[in-house]
Amino acid sequence: MASIVKKKYVGKKKTTIRYYISYRDIYGKQHLTGGYNKLQDAQKHINDFEDACGSESEITLKTIFDIYFKKVNKYAKTTQDLYKMYYDKYFKPIEDVKYKRVTSTYLQDVFDNIEKDSPYVANICLKFCKSAANTGIKKRIISINKFNDIDPIKLPKPDKHHLTIEQIKTMLTLAKDECKKYYVLFYVFVGTGMREGEIFALNVDDFNYKEKYFSVTKQFTHGELKNTPKTDSSFRKVYIFDDLADVVQDYIKEVKGKILFPNMSGGYINANNFRKGFWKRIKKRAGITERIRLHDLRGSYIDMILSSGLSPKFAQNNVGHSRIQTTLDIYAQNNADMVEQATTKINNIFNDCYKNVIKKPDNKKSNILPFRKKSDISSF
Repeated sequence: MASIVKKKYVGKKKTTIRYYISYRDIYGKQHLTGGYNKLQDAQKHINDFEDACGSESEITLKTIFDIYFKKVNKYAKTTQDLYKMYYDKYFKPIEDVKYKRVTSTYLQDVFDNIEKDSPYVANICLKFCKSAANTGIKKRIISINKFNDIDPIKLPKPDKHHLTIEQIKTMLTLAKDECKKYYVLFYVFVGTGMREGEIFALNVDDFNYKEKYFSVTKQFTHGELKNTPKTDSSFRKVYIFDDLADVVQDYIKEVKGKILFPNMSGGYINANNFRKGFWKRIKKRAGITERIRLHDLRGSYIDMILSSGLSPKFAQNNVGHSRIQTTLDIYAQNNADMVEQATTKINNIFNDCYKNVIKKPDNKKSNILPFRKKSDISSF
């Protein structure tokens, strides 16, 4: 078992007392930790070395995960519940297996079966299993991480769904009837392409009605206001159209305080509360069944800009991308509006070409030399 060792160091001017934790590793070798100035500090950390005693051959998967779940207690409760749910379902039946005797092939079969249920779940399970084993190595109860030998989980690329212009109009109509603040907030989402953290962090002073733009200088994310946006290219002016500017200007007259979209307490809106309280409900009322996140509204905005025939550079600057490839390759997609307008324009181009082709050229006015006939060629 681990124990606390007290050592006294006598100097010329004063005597210093230091406390150490004595423990044996999995091979039976004695170790001393670094010194602690106070006994309470050593007592606080002694449990971290209790698990280092004993033989590695006796360590089970349960031992490793029990130690890891002590660490997980520092995480959010939703993360704790998720890990424990997956552990109970997939690893509890094999928790008594000795870790030293388990093979990579055995563990691979376990994860192959999880992947059949869901590759996303398998990916989460692999992450926390690797973390659990790494914790076991730090606690000196095991010497290697066998989960590193598991094949990487191949996740399917999620389908991206952006709102069409008709869907945006429908949702704006529903939002207007429900709540003025959320109507304006949703209008800003689809009419600017800004990130949700940038929108929630907006102050009244960030809106310039005369020149019709929002100044993006900060973001509110994970319950914290950051005085810098996501990247250097995110410092920008987001220019908006007249109708949205008028709607925001009219809304600002009723705002109390400096925050443009305050919550009930006057603070910044929590993104999760907005998703649950408004976003999911308004999507359901509009009859939209596809998985569309708030972040996907950036893609809807880019689609709308490109469908309108505006420059991709304008879309890039407004959404705050440092590279135009990000705007075009990741966020833009060929939606119904864009396809219809593009095919119509291309059709008109080729119609004009066809009309010019079928016209008979006037040989007298033409400078094009005609092909010689075969009889003409033979005369040379």
